[in-house]
Amino acid sequence: MPFVRALVMAPLGEQGPSLEERELSDRSELPDRLKRAFSLRRNLRLLFVPPGTHLRPLDGLRALSILWVVVFHAAWYASPFVPIPAYVALLESRWMVPVWRGDFGVDVFFVLSGFLIAGLLIDERERTGHLDLTRFYWRRLLRLWPALLLAAVLNVALIGDHSSMVWANLLYVSNFVPILQGAMGWTWSLAIEEQFYLVCPWLVGGLAGLGASARLRTLAAVIALLVTVGAVVVVSGGFFAIDSEIAINRDFFRWTLGFDHLYVKPWMRAGPLLIGVFAAYLFRVPSFMAALSRRRGLGTAGVVVAFGVAAASTHWPLVVGTPRVVEVTFLATSRTLFGIAVAYVLLLSLSQQPLGRMLGRFLSSRVLYPIGQLAYGAYLVNPIVCAVVHKWRSPLVWEGRASPMVAFMPLDIAGTFVAAAAIYLFVERPFMTLRPGPETASNLVVPAEVPAASHRPLDVQRWLFAGSVALAAVLAWFNRFIQDDAFISFRYARHLAAGHGLVWNVGEPPLQGFTNPLWTLAIALGIRFGRDPVRLSQGLGLACFVIGLVLAGKLAARLTKFRSLGIAVVLGLGLNASFNAHATGGLETQSQAMFVVVVAWCVFRGCTGPSARSSVGWFAGASLAGGLALWSRLDSALLVGPLLLAALAQARRERSVRLALAAALPVTVLGASLAAFGWFVFHNLLPNTFYAKASGGDGTTLRSGFSYLFSFLTNYQFMPLLALAVYPIYLGRDSLRCPPFLVRALMFVAVVWGAYIVAVGGDFMEYRLFVPVLPLVAVLGTWLLSSRGERLVWGFTAASVVGSALFYARFAHLPFVDEAGAVETVRGLDAHLTNHDQDWGEIGRGVRHALACDRDITIAVMAAGAIPYYSDLRTIDMLGLSDPVIAREGVILGNRPGHRRGASLPYLVSKQVNIVLHPWPRSDPDRFSLDYTRQGVANRYVPLSRGEELPKDASIIEIPIAKDRPLRALYLVRDAKVDQCIASGGWRVLPIRP
Repeated sequence: MPFVRALVMAPLGEQGPSLEERELSDRSELPDRLKRAFSLRRNLRLLFVPPGTHLRPLDGLRALSILWVVVFHAAWYASPFVPIPAYVALLESRWMVPVWRGDFGVDVFFVLSGFLIAGLLIDERERTGHLDLTRFYWRRLLRLWPALLLAAVLNVALIGDHSSMVWANLLYVSNFVPILQGAMGWTWSLAIEEQFYLVCPWLVGGLAGLGASARLRTLAAVIALLVTVGAVVVVSGGFFAIDSEIAINRDFFRWTLGFDHLYVKPWMRAGPLLIGVFAAYLFRVPSFMAALSRRRGLGTAGVVVAFGVAAASTHWPLVVGTPRVVEVTFLATSRTLFGIAVAYVLLLSLSQQPLGRMLGRFLSSRVLYPIGQLAYGAYLVNPIVCAVVHKWRSPLVWEGRASPMVAFMPLDIAGTFVAAAAIYLFVERPFMTLRPGPETASNLVVPAEVPAASHRPLDVQRWLFAGSVALAAVLAWFNRFIQDDAFISFRYARHLAAGHGLVWNVGEPPLQGFTNPLWTLAIALGIRFGRDPVRLSQGLGLACFVIGLVLAGKLAARLTKFRSLGIAVVLGLGLNASFNAHATGGLETQSQAMFVVVVAWCVFRGCTGPSARSSVGWFAGASLAGGLALWSRLDSALLVGPLLLAALAQARRERSVRLALAAALPVTVLGASLAAFGWFVFHNLLPNTFYAKASGGDGTTLRSGFSYLFSFLTNYQFMPLLALAVYPIYLGRDSLRCPPFLVRALMFVAVVWGAYIVAVGGDFMEYRLFVPVLPLVAVLGTWLLSSRGERLVWGFTAASVVGSALFYARFAHLPFVDEAGAVETVRGLDAHLTNHDQDWGEIGRGVRHALACDRDITIAVMAAGAIPYYSDLRTIDMLGLSDPVIAREGVILGNRPGHRRGASLPYLVSKQVNIVLHPWPRSDPDRFSLDYTRQGVANRYVPLSRGEELPKDASIIEIPIAKDRPLRALYLVRDAKVDQCIASGGWRVLPIRP
C-alpha cells in the first residue's frame, strides 16, 4: 500500500527550522509586522494592486462568483420581507432563473479553493521536501477566523436568531447542525472548506509519493467514490431532482430535508474541491498546458462544451420525469460536473491558447481584482446587510412603490462591499500580515507561459474618480423618483408602439405635445420590446447622468491640467441635490445634459488634437452629439451652438475645409431632419408645448425668471461663493487673459442660458432648467479658480457640497422651494405619484376600472400625466400641452411657468367632456363641500370660469377610486355610459346649488 504509507509519512518530511528559531525570528520582527499590518495606506494599496507572482484569473473568477452569490442572496433573503405574491412572482420569473442559480457560485469558490490550497501545498512539498502543518493551519486560521468572529458578533447584534448556536459556526461544524436550529446558515460553506483544509495536506502528502499519472488516477478514483456515496444518499433518502433546489416555492419540510442532506454535507459538496485539486496537478504538467495552448479549435469547442455542461448541471428541471437512474445520477454528479466545467475554463484562461488569452485578460481586469479580494468579507456580511436593508426598505414593496429587486438589490450590493472593504482593511489584511511565514498573498510558482501581473503603481486618483462617480450614481438611484410630466411622453410613446402614431388620443391627428422627440422615440422602442417605461426612463436617465459626470470630470482635469480637479467637479456636480435628483425623474433632462457635455468634450479634444486629421473625428462627434441634443430638446441650440462655433473657429484658424464640414454637417443634417419631422408629421416647426408655455404672459415673466434664478443661487448658497470667487479670480487674472476658445464658448453659453431661463420665466420643477448647463458651469468655474491652485477649487467644492446638504435638509420634506408655491421640490413632484393623499397613478387606474376603459368617454384634467396614461381614456389636457386650441387661445391663468393657459368651460363643453377631474388631496371628501354652488364648482374644476357657463344638468359625482378615498369629480356633459356606471356602481351624486 504505497499510497497509504506515503499518506502517513509524507506530511512530516524533512525537518525545517526549529520551533525556538522560528519564535525568535517572529518575535524580533513583530513590531514591524504590527506597524505594517495596520497601515491603512499599505492595506489599501494591497486591495488594488496584485502581487507580481499572482494568477490573476483566479481573482476574476472569484469576483464574478461573489457578485453572483450576492445577487442571489438579495433575492433569496427577501422572502420574509415581501408579500407572498411578489415573492412567488420572483420565483416564477424567467428573468430570475440565472439569479436563482447563484448558489452554484459557492461551487466556483470550492474549485478555486481546491486549486489554490492544493497548489500551495504541492509547491511547498516540491520546494522544501516537507509540509509544515502547524504553519499551514495557523495561516488558514488567521486568514479566516478573525473576520468570521466579527461577522458572528454583527449577526448576534443585528439579527440575533439562534445566537446560542454561534459556537458551531466558529468551530466550523455548522453544516452538521439542522438548518432550523443553527445560526448564520450561510456559513455552511466555510465549514466545508475548513474540513477540506484538514484533509488536503494529507492528501497532497500521500500523492507526493506517486507518479504524475498515478496521482491523477488516484484523485479520479476518490472523486468517483464520492459520487457513489452521493448516489447512495439520494437513493436511501428518497430524494428527487427538485430537492436539490433551495429557492423554490414548495413543501417546507421537504426543503429542510434537501438542505440538510443534499446541500450542506461534505460528502455531497466535496466534488468541486477535489476537482480543484485535480486542476492544480494538471496545471503543473507542462505537456498538458502546452497541448491545451496548441489546440485552438479544441480549446474553443471545450469552452462551448464547458458552458453547456455548467448550464445543464444547474438546471434540475431537465431530469424531471426521466427514469429514476437518470435523476439519481444527476443529483450525485451535477455539482461535480459543474466543477469540471469551471476548472476547464480556469485552466484555459491560464494557457496561451488564443481564446484562453482573451479570457485571461478579461478575468485579470483591474476592476475585478479588488472585488475578488473582498469576496470572503462580502460573503460573510452579505446576509446581515440584506436583513438590515430588507427590513428598512420593505415598506416600499408592501406599498407597491417598488419591486423587491429594485428596492433591495442596489443597497444590498453597495452595503455589502462597503462593509467588506472595511473588514478587509481593518481585519482581514492585518491578520494576513501577522501570519507566520512570508507575507506574499500567494506562493504559487507561475509557469513561464503564464505572464505575471505587472507592478504598476496604484493609480489612486483614478480609483477616487471612479468611486466619486459611483457614489453619485448610488445616491441618485437611492433618491430616484418619477414625475407626472414624464407620463405625457409615455402616453405618446405607448400609442406609437401600439401603431397609433404620435397622438395624444387614439384616432386624432398627430400632435407634438412633448418637447423631447428623441427621448419619446427611445421610450416607444422600449415599450415595443415589453419594457416598463418608468424603469426604462429611470435607467436611461441614470446612464446619461453617469456619462455626463465622467466627461465633465475628465474635461475639467484636462482643461486645468490638474487630475484631482476632475474628482472635485464630479463631487460638486454629482452631489448637488437637484442635479442628482433629476437623474431619474423620467424626463429627458439628463440626456440633454449628457449630449451637451459630449459636445464640449469632443470640441476640446478636437481643438487640442495633434493634427487636423485627428481633429476631424472629434469635431464630427461634437456635431453629431449636438444634433442629438437638438432632438432631445430644441432649446439645446443655445447650449451647443456656441461650442460648435468654437470648433468652426478652430477650423478657420487651420484653414481646413474638412474640419469645418465635420463640425457643421452632422448637426445641420440632424437639425434639418428635426424640422422635417415637425413639419411633415405635425405640420408645425415648433412643438405645441412652445405655444402653451411661452405665450400668454402678463408682463411678469421676467420677474418670475429672475426670481427663479435668484432662488437657485441663494438656496444653494452660491451667492456668497460667487462673491468670494471674485478676488482669487482677480489675482489670477494674468493667466486668464487669453483663455482657450472653449472657455470663451463656455462663458458665452452660461450667459446665454441664464438669459434664456429669465426670458421664459423659469420652470415649476425644482431647478430643472439649470441641469443641462450645470456641468459646463462647473467646468468653467473650476478653470477660473484653478489659476490660484488646487486647494482653492477643493475649498469651493466642499462649500458647494455643504450648500447642497443644507438645501436637502431644508427642503427634503417641503412641497415648494418658495413661499409663492411657484417651484415644486423634487419631493413635492414625487408626492403626486406616491403620497397616499394624492397618488395620481392610483386615480388613473381607478378611473380606468370604474369607467371600464371606455374610450368613448372623455375626461379632462389639469394634471395630464399619470392620470391619462393609466386611465387610457380620451383626455383633454386642460393646460394645453397636448391641445393646440388651448395652447394658443386658452384662458390666461397667470404666470406660473408651464401653467399659463387653461381651458374654458365652453371649450370643454364643445369637446363633449363628460368628467372633469380634480386630483388634489382627497383624504377628506367633505373638505370642499362648503361651496358646491355653481360658481364655486366652476372655479374649483375649471379656473377662471363662470357659474352660468355650467350646463344645467351638471353635477358632482364620487368615483370609487379606493374604499376610503372616493374622488369627487365634475360630471359636465351627460352620457348614457357614464349614467350606467353611476347606476351599476352605486356612485354618490351631489347636486350643484344655484
